[in-house]
Amino acid sequence: RVLTHAIRKPFAHQSPKPHTPRENTQNNLSSTMISALNIQIPTEPLDLPPPTSGEVTRGKQDIDAELANSLEKLCLEEREKALFDLHGICPNQNQDPLCQQKWLDTMKQQLGKIKHGTAYELAEKLDFSYVSDHSMLDMFLKSSDCDPYEAAEKIIYFFELKRQIFGVKKLVKDITLDDLDEEDKDYLVKGTIQILPFGDMSGRDILMLQGSRNKGQSLQSEERVTFYVGLESAKRAYHSKTSGVTVVYFGLEAPEREISRHSGLWWSIPNRIAGIHLCTENIEELVRDCYGITLFPAKSLARTRLHIGSYAQCHDSLSAYGIPSHLLPVKCADSPTISHHLEWYKQLEERSKELSMPLPLAAGYNEKDVLFGHKRNHTGNVLMRKLVEMQKEAYDVSPKAGKVKLAREIVDQIHSSGGRFLRRDEEGEWVQVSNDKARDKVAHTFRNLRRSY
Repeated sequence: RVLTHAIRKPFAHQSPKPHTPRENTQNNLSSTMISALNIQIPTEPLDLPPPTSGEVTRGKQDIDAELANSLEKLCLEEREKALFDLHGICPNQNQDPLCQQKWLDTMKQQLGKIKHGTAYELAEKLDFSYVSDHSMLDMFLKSSDCDPYEAAEKIIYFFELKRQIFGVKKLVKDITLDDLDEEDKDYLVKGTIQILPFGDMSGRDILMLQGSRNKGQSLQSEERVTFYVGLESAKRAYHSKTSGVTVVYFGLEAPEREISRHSGLWWSIPNRIAGIHLCTENIEELVRDCYGITLFPAKSLARTRLHIGSYAQCHDSLSAYGIPSHLLPVKCADSPTISHHLEWYKQLEERSKELSMPLPLAAGYNEKDVLFGHKRNHTGNVLMRKLVEMQKEAYDVSPKAGKVKLAREIVDQIHSSGGRFLRRDEEGEWVQVSNDKARDKVAHTFRNLRRSY
């Protein structure tokens, strides 16, 4: 089962968990994590016989006990946050930019301590600008409730899984639709995993996984698509400034599936999972497919709820958590939202075509161009910094949308003056970057200016 692969795992004890003082362990995290990732995987699918009646009873009792005890393992603040998340209540938490920068600095220091021998260290050598991108680091930090140590572990794990699933060539590249093969795209079009058109009560995206639509695809396609859609969901949550995503797994009438090699995939994605809802038809299915939830860290287990019964009964149960039932399947392989999903897929195809268009060769550069790399004293770069300095005060007090607008205006000013934003390609030729990359360059200059002050 799609979600079961993520939770029925020997690596569960290594996934993000409430943090205790780490003075004696932080330098050993990387070796522990990587040894767990390199566990030898059986060449044959794991044979999991149906549970006996005694195992069912004990399993249900174990699960009930873990769910009941999970909140007790958390501090009062964490308990309240978990219950708020589950019921779609999101209190405003405006974070001090100084604290945010301090957490980012701590996360970078922690990465320096635990990166040795990891895919992250390799990515750093391949393209330092990619792994040090502010937006990416900020996304990981916020997905970990601004815990810099947890965020650092998550980044290490993310790059390990990215290397294993997509290979070294894609380690410092954004995963796009073009990176999926035809079988992967067929799996995606089927709608086994979808971002629903409406969010929960708090406006968070609902990521639905429907096991009954998962027939005939390989486990490799499942892993690649899950990684890709999970990243798309994370980007949506980050840019819309919502507090993560709610995951709903419909396991009713789902076929048997082998266990994924990448059991911690869900926990590596830089998205905050605010709630997990597992819907199954009976206790036997629950124990067979979801017994692994007893290995969840308390922080995640406290946000997990089980819904046992028919489609209608699961709908009623989910409604209590602010999840709109009219978007959910009412029978095997049914999908009321498939038309929206296919429209979303078309948008992905259009965006992929735009990204695959070759960047125009610049045939050298002129004095008005802004150059990426170590060209701080170039005339165009100096002009950009002056424009940034003029807007510094307005930028500092603006909300996120206002900051984006200011960065866009500076890009437009440089373009209207005859300047371009250029970088070198793999062959050393100067090429013009996209408007998004140009805005990122301006935003990065704003942040550097703030640090210098």
